Amino acid sequence: MVYNREETVNAIKDLEGKIDAIWMVPDTTVVMPFSIKYMLLFSFRNKIPLFGLSDKYVKRGALLAVSFDATDMGRQAGELALQILKKENDENSSLIFARALKLFLNLKTAKIMGLKIPEEMKERADKIYR
Repeated sequence: MVYNREETVNAIKDLEGKIDAIWMVPDTTVVMPFSIKYMLLFSFRNKIPLFGLSDKYVKRGALLAVSFDATDMGRQAGELALQILKKENDENSSLIFARALKLFLNLKTAKIMGLKIPEEMKERADKIYR
């Protein structure tokens, strides 16, 4: 458990030998420039895949990321706004999930870590870094 940004690097160090992957979470207590750099270094040194938050992290070396499609998310927001204006939404429609996701892969990272990415996953990827 991390309660402040100063604890982040030590918490990651404590995971060595205990985990098979790191999944970044969208939490500004944990995801800071220095901790991202450390997570990437830790990932490569220990050959532990890092699952990033977005394309940006995959480009920097994370193995993969599944992220929402920003364009479709904007479209969804517009549709929801129209429903609200037309009073078509009900009380149960307050929680909306992204309906379109994007997959980003870094095959160079996979190769360095000795991981084989299935062809089906490559075919479904929206962007691949080689």
